[in-house]
Amino acid sequence: PLRGAVGVGQSDSGATWETLNRFHAKANGVYVVYANRVGFEDGVNFAGGSEVVMPSGQTMAKSAVVDECAMDAEIDFAEVLRERRDSPLYRDENLDLAIRELNRVHRRRTGAEDER
Repeated sequence: PLRGAVGVGQSDSGATWETLNRFHAKANGVYVVYANRVGFEDGVNFAGGSEVVMPSGQTMAKSAVVDECAMDAEIDFAEVLRERRDSPLYRDENLDLAIRELNRVHRRRTGAEDER
């Protein structure tokens, strides 16, 4: 069968991307805009299913699967601030700890730790 052909793992791939899009939106408190091609190219089937996912992880707009489609979505940047304010991932983060650890990793990678 053709790689990526209809019926050969297509639903698994589409479901995987939907899950990843929701995860990244929620975990990072951002909108995720996922655009996928539609149709066959070099024996590969691209199934469409483009989508816009809100910072909450909810899908706000989704295009057709298998058919070409144009889609509009209005992004509200205030939603990013609301989600980050209300999310325990951001509300409870310890910025001093994160900065200290990033500096430690940076020193190790650049060899600056040996100069101490």
